[in-house]
Amino acid sequence: MSGHGDGDPPDPGEDEFYKFREEQNNNMEITAVSGHHLHMIHQSNSHVDAKSAHCGTSADWETAWKKRFKDKLLKTGQAVVGKRGTTSEHRYLEILVVCDKKFITHHKDKDMENYIMTIMNMVSDFYHDASSGNQMDIVVVRVMYLEKEEEEIDLVINTDAESTLASFCKWQVKINPKDITNPNYHDIAVLLTRYDICADEGKDCGLMGLAYVAAACTKEENCAINEDGGLTLGIVVAHEIGHVMGCAHDTEGESACPSQAEDESYYIMAPYVHMFTTRWSTCSRGFMTALFENNLGDCLNDEPEVSIYSMRNALPGTIYDSDAQCDIMFPGSTTCILEEEEFCATLYCRTEPTSCSSRGEPPADGTKCGNNKWCFHKKCIEIGERPDAVNGGWGPWGSWSSCSRTCGGGVSIAQRDCDNPIPQYGGRYCLGERKKYKICNKEHCPVDQPSFREVQCTERNKIPFKGELRTWKPYLKKEEPCVLYCVNELRKFAKLEPRVRDGTPCKAGTKNMCISGTCKKVGCDYQLDSDAVEDVCGICNGDGTQCKIIDEVYKDTGARDYKKVATIPQGSRNVRIEELAPSVNTIAVTDKSEKIFYLNGEQYDICADEGKDCGLMGLAYVAAACTKEENCAINEDGGLTLGIVVAHEIGHVYV
Repeated sequence: MSGHGDGDPPDPGEDEFYKFREEQNNNMEITAVSGHHLHMIHQSNSHVDAKSAHCGTSADWETAWKKRFKDKLLKTGQAVVGKRGTTSEHRYLEILVVCDKKFITHHKDKDMENYIMTIMNMVSDFYHDASSGNQMDIVVVRVMYLEKEEEEIDLVINTDAESTLASFCKWQVKINPKDITNPNYHDIAVLLTRYDICADEGKDCGLMGLAYVAAACTKEENCAINEDGGLTLGIVVAHEIGHVMGCAHDTEGESACPSQAEDESYYIMAPYVHMFTTRWSTCSRGFMTALFENNLGDCLNDEPEVSIYSMRNALPGTIYDSDAQCDIMFPGSTTCILEEEEFCATLYCRTEPTSCSSRGEPPADGTKCGNNKWCFHKKCIEIGERPDAVNGGWGPWGSWSSCSRTCGGGVSIAQRDCDNPIPQYGGRYCLGERKKYKICNKEHCPVDQPSFREVQCTERNKIPFKGELRTWKPYLKKEEPCVLYCVNELRKFAKLEPRVRDGTPCKAGTKNMCISGTCKKVGCDYQLDSDAVEDVCGICNGDGTQCKIIDEVYKDTGARDYKKVATIPQGSRNVRIEELAPSVNTIAVTDKSEKIFYLNGEQYDICADEGKDCGLMGLAYVAAACTKEENCAINEDGGLTLGIVVAHEIGHVYV
């Protein structure tokens, strides 16, 4: 095994795979395969309507994103995102390129590094395009050639696409330096192979690439495998890295964006491999921006050292002419000469003395099509220097949006676009704040008014759910606080909206609220990303001396039914009711009438489950399923909006 760079090598929830298949003469269409969320591209007629390119269930990308958020919660212990996510920053995608033995053998008589860098230059151009909505640099930090048998280096590469991806992802972790300042450290690993990779137990062997979705900045899934099929490899690699960056396919059934733009060029995340691919869709831009706004791409913020692999400011057709492109697609073939405009629309190659073949692709941009002319976006135009890069500039801030709530703390948003000027020809995208938020209508809501989350659930009472009307109450899922989950009268939980409205509280006992589907940190001063907190008296930045502290112990053990322990008045704060030792006894909480149970009792309420919204500001049951090692307790950080009664019942021990 040989590689460029001298670094010493250091000592998957629900998988999301995407595959490409390239067939002669026509476009490629994705269909779903049962199990494992697999996707394959099959041959279809030219100019297929994107609506017919079904890509499995729309939950695929949602499952991958859900996994990332869950992993983040487990790793950090919180789902709150700070202010930094609203800022456009310079990102660097440090790429490891690995070439397997079959790839090396196929290109042994050619300038292999020149070919690899031509492919990565195409990838770089796509990520520099203004349509990405972000400033992203593709930086090749290392190119490795696997000249030995894969078995010798504990890496399995074969026609089985799934096992190859899994093995490659596991292997790349081992050779990635632990020190992120090491010049060989990579963020994403890309395998280039000449294996005819297959799926469905070898029944379908026309795939072009696989990758995990939303896997950027993970340790074992930040990787993709790509089958070399010529210069379209640049599109496949850009597409697969797009999946790693969180993008779904551009189909009506998945991202809701079309596969093609108005000029009939394909978007990078279209379920088609086509040389006439020019830019990102607004959906892809949204996915990648969301990755950054939710701080899931922070590993891409560090600027690497200058790479020894330079990116050329050259079109691929100027490096590989039409004969070379034909030889890559159909070994030994040469170009079939056509009229200029016909030539740039579709590349035909002479595979037999009297016949020409095509894969339905245009020649690469920069391919010579006439005297002092080259192909560009399927048109034959005068050759000229590529225009100078135009760096983007921010336009003016837009006006503030209306407040998302009438009371209780809503959100107003202002944003600006990178359109003064729009970046062009590889120019830099704008850096800096692209959105700003402010909290509005901060006054408390009336005590008898339902919570904002409850309002959103009850609005669904008039909308049939699976053909029937239901009565919904709010359900706060700890790992997804900004998704609208509700529970109906049958005690069935359902996800009714992918995100709650801006301003919906997302963590009991704090002012944190959901903004654009993300739990944002809000201080008691109603400032975003503020560290201001209330003292035990409920005074913002107070010293805890402005209220009366009541501390009592209840010792009566004679009750065999619920017996009132205490009445806690409205406005009380930081209420903690706990058993001082483990027991089988039961604590219950009711309203002042003692008819509505918020916890335990004859009317078991959803409040008994940890973290659920009970209609009492901040009331949270912190040990719903007590073990012998735990003390059952109710912890309340905010002020009670209703008076409550605490009751106690002696439990029974069966022997």
